Amino acid sequence: MAVQPDRRAVARPAVATRYAVETGRAQGIPASACLAGTGLRGSDLEEPGAQVRSGQELRVIRNLIAHGGDPAELGAATGSRYALPGAGIVGYAMVTSPTVRDAIRLLPRYFAVTSVRFGPSFTETAAGLAVAAGDGEVRGEVRAFLLSRDLTAARTLVSALMPATGIPLALEFGPGRGGFTVPPEALDRPARPPDAHTGALCIQQCELALDRRHRYTGAASRVRRVLLRTPAAAPSLADVARELSLSERGLHRRLADQHISFRGLVDQIRQLLAAELLELGLTAGTVARMVGSPAHAVFGPGHPRRPGAQPGRTHDIPR
Repeated sequence: MAVQPDRRAVARPAVATRYAVETGRAQGIPASACLAGTGLRGSDLEEPGAQVRSGQELRVIRNLIAHGGDPAELGAATGSRYALPGAGIVGYAMVTSPTVRDAIRLLPRYFAVTSVRFGPSFTETAAGLAVAAGDGEVRGEVRAFLLSRDLTAARTLVSALMPATGIPLALEFGPGRGGFTVPPEALDRPARPPDAHTGALCIQQCELALDRRHRYTGAASRVRRVLLRTPAAAPSLADVARELSLSERGLHRRLADQHISFRGLVDQIRQLLAAELLELGLTAGTVARMVGSPAHAVFGPGHPRRPGAQPGRTHDIPR
């Protein structure tokens, strides 16, 4: 007989557990009470890239429910803490997506790096794009907490990216399932960060990811930050120089001192960004639209979609 793996021992991103502890604090529950029986300390959850075991995450949730009341309400409070910058390059990809529909396509990847448990399903009709979740493996009060948390997190993210439509995204729950519908008039509008601070944090996360491939310094680093604000519509040399309080000649000279031209820098950043976005599971065509360049110009003839890519294995949802 095959030995079944212990799901409680599966490593998961610690960010979800940290959010649950923060919800506890807001309810007047000490962090020590939330973490009781887990072997975790609060500082363990703050380390970049920290992970916890699945059983530890569930124990924190049970502790929170035992002290704090209604599981669904606690789950909603925790889900509202999810934010775009906390998902690194995924958050950046969402705020710079060509459309809200493209941003929603990234929800499965966002969930994968933030420990959300209920994978979403998507159905697009004339009424809009329905995002639903359910059929998770956890039962009881913890299930109610998790379903409410995960759907609230998804709605919080999508709402933040949508231009003002005057139509709130209302969560609806049925037996063991729930979801919300994005109105059709919002789907083809550009995704936007909810505020300048969030946008800057997402760009910073993107820069950290790109630094693993190629680190820029000096003027090139400053130019990259400007370019990453609107990757699908790169500003001109004159626009970037004005942004950096330099003359065009001055910017050209500073880049030349680093042995690179402005045009060469734009192309290089597009290629690095495209490679990073391909790692998220997006198609070459979608990535090309996101970086504002034809696929052949970004990837070159015969360039693979991504290392080890297989046709059809993407996170795209039906249009």
